[in-house]
Amino acid sequence: MKPYTIYYLHYKDENLLIPNWSNKSDFVACVMAEDAQMAIDKVKAFTCGFIKVMGVASGKEDWVNENGPIDNGKIMPLGGWPKAETN
Repeated sequence: MKPYTIYYLHYKDENLLIPNWSNKSDFVACVMAEDAQMAIDKVKAFTCGFIKVMGVASGKEDWVNENGPIDNGKIMPLGGWPKAETN
């Protein structure tokens, strides 16, 4: 198994017509999985809502959280993190 990062958007309905991302701050999750589909299924299970997967990428083991989105306790500033904080 390897870490996968899943980027997603929340919706209020199963047809993905009514957006809910203005009410959510979690758009990225990292889980351990055998393949991308297994990772997507794990994320769908803990989001307890309707999501649209926007992308899948490799993750890092220290990012893995099997119970929720990636969260460092901060909100990313407009324009991204300063390079000093990301290294």
